[in-house]
Amino acid sequence: MTTHIRLTSRTFARAAFLTLACASVAAPVYGQHQHKARVSADLADHVAIGSATVEVIVDGDRAAVDRLAQRYNLTVKRYMRSGGVVRVNVGQLAALQGDVELDHLSSDVKYHSSSYTGAIDPIDEGIGADQVWAGAGELRRLSGKGVTVAVVDSGIDPKHNALKNRVLYTVDFTGGNGIDRFGHGTHVAAIIAGQPGQTPDTRMYRGVASGAYLVNLRVLDNNGEGTASSVIEAVDWAIDHRREYNIRVINLSLGAPVLQPYRDDPVCAAVERAVRAGILVVAAAGNHGKAADGRAIIGGITSPGNSPYAVTVGALDTNGSAERGDDTVATFSSHGPTLFDLALKPDLVAPGVTSRRRKRRGACCR
Repeated sequence: MTTHIRLTSRTFARAAFLTLACASVAAPVYGQHQHKARVSADLADHVAIGSATVEVIVDGDRAAVDRLAQRYNLTVKRYMRSGGVVRVNVGQLAALQGDVELDHLSSDVKYHSSSYTGAIDPIDEGIGADQVWAGAGELRRLSGKGVTVAVVDSGIDPKHNALKNRVLYTVDFTGGNGIDRFGHGTHVAAIIAGQPGQTPDTRMYRGVASGAYLVNLRVLDNNGEGTASSVIEAVDWAIDHRREYNIRVINLSLGAPVLQPYRDDPVCAAVERAVRAGILVVAAAGNHGKAADGRAIIGGITSPGNSPYAVTVGALDTNGSAERGDDTVATFSSHGPTLFDLALKPDLVAPGVTSRRRKRRGACCR
């Protein structure tokens, strides 16, 4: 016996309404339980210990940042081209994790200069710079002429004799005037584009690319410290103004602990944007190759050197000679594989150990 069920238009409408009503109730509950934005390791620690407040980087345009701030009663500390920095408590952080607009969250972590220890003697022959300057066969002489390097660091002293008339423009993301009061940025800038000295004793001291120009993007303060958001803003500024100043290289001799996969790291994301825009990004490997007791550290590469889009440079010990047969990687220099992503780093090494015979100048971009 077959039973036939006849639905009237009123019955059908009532059934459809109940179906939609159930779906509308179930969907948010399902979404809340299923969606949880990934967080960096330090943010997870903040949640675990119940920190009072923490500054968090969120992705999106200004409207999206404002929308999140209004939704969770957050204080916006900084707007960026790629997002914003908001101050949150642990409860607000948990709420942000459940927001479907957010894929991942990162803290506005502190970045530090990657200090140089000096250089070997003679550096030019050791890295083959003398051959590049002289040219060989059909290869023309190269000096860096026609290229501008954006130095993202502690600033540059434009009055330094080696850097007069080399700095095209200055932007200070720390609120200062771009002057280097820590010394690291000026040192890096001189290694890149320093001019030869005027006396016979200093005529040999010049940058590896002495024909290049510089853009001074200050992100580190008087103590050599800065924030991830400042580094991001500096990289994005270089991207936006690359044609105006012919910026072909960004130098990042700084770093922070790797706290998440590179795809979630907002500074690594900025590096990727720069590379896709046609800029070569050079980043420090870091100085975490060994512990205080001398034991080797595996996975000490710092951010953004962990990015596969960056050319990550470690330090080389040349043992005081131009011969490459006795070169070794400096024990303090960080090496991979990188945390989370297990990428092989650094990509190359450059002289970075003080000469045992006499000090000369630092190694480029370690």
